[in-house]
Amino acid sequence: MNLNPDAAVRHWMNVNDSVVICRSNALALGMTDRMIKYRVDTGVWRRIKSGCYVVLEGPEEWLTVLAAATQSLSATVSHESAAYLHGMHGIPRGLRVVTVPVRTTKVFPGVDIHQSTDLIPDFITKVDGLPVTTATRTVIDLARGFGLARLRRTVERCVVQGLFTIENLSNDFARLGRRGRPGTVKMRVVLAELMPHLEAIESELERIFLELLREFGLPIPEVQVVLSWRKSRSGRVDFVYRQVKLIIECDGRKWHRDTTSFEEDRRRDNEAMLAGWRVLRVTWDMITNNPRMVAKMVADALEG
Repeated sequence: MNLNPDAAVRHWMNVNDSVVICRSNALALGMTDRMIKYRVDTGVWRRIKSGCYVVLEGPEEWLTVLAAATQSLSATVSHESAAYLHGMHGIPRGLRVVTVPVRTTKVFPGVDIHQSTDLIPDFITKVDGLPVTTATRTVIDLARGFGLARLRRTVERCVVQGLFTIENLSNDFARLGRRGRPGTVKMRVVLAELMPHLEAIESELERIFLELLREFGLPIPEVQVVLSWRKSRSGRVDFVYRQVKLIIECDGRKWHRDTTSFEEDRRRDNEAMLAGWRVLRVTWDMITNNPRMVAKMVADALEG
């Protein structure tokens, strides 16, 4: 078999079901010390101790192996791998993980395989062409290996990202959570903590926004104003600058990013435009990750 050194290393790793290789093995497969040093220096390999390396793979190779596993095993990408594909913040790509129905094949080189009795179509979606557990199902699966603090933080981040609403998660957990399922107790605790505090969390975003305005020396608007000309269900808006007919909404309604709320927000924006008002919408990510941009946007709107 005539393989270049990198291909020979990958073949050796697959045969030995390993992501770690020693210098002696690498040299035997055609590597030189200079080639090994180059791969360490460029981050392709990571030294874990003298003469021993983890061979890191790029996302394309990672996806290729996952795709092969899903096709070969009729499996669904799950757990950390599903979290990475959904783009969940704070969860690295890590191992390749899939789930298969019980009493099916559970061996594939380089892939961690779980079995499940409730892997039904309702909890499977497509991401990058691969069958992947839905975002809610993924978090419920991850609860098994997460501590309470990390699980709570993951749920909050997913809601902020718009991957699901807290209600979506609660509804799916009601179907999946059961006595004896790993992580059920922890997920129940987290939901019990978060469900009653949705309004408080939204108020927290509004508080941070007001602090941002003060920090950048911008005028403070009226807060939680009822506008009589609004025809939609709620006439209350987050912030108002009456002199320039400017409304600012904080989408820390991040907890309610379902289709109904989206449509209602669009109706409210259209009403404002027809009444001669402008609307700025700022999100949790914008306020917390790019406050200077938000401040400039408000300042420009006030001048305009």
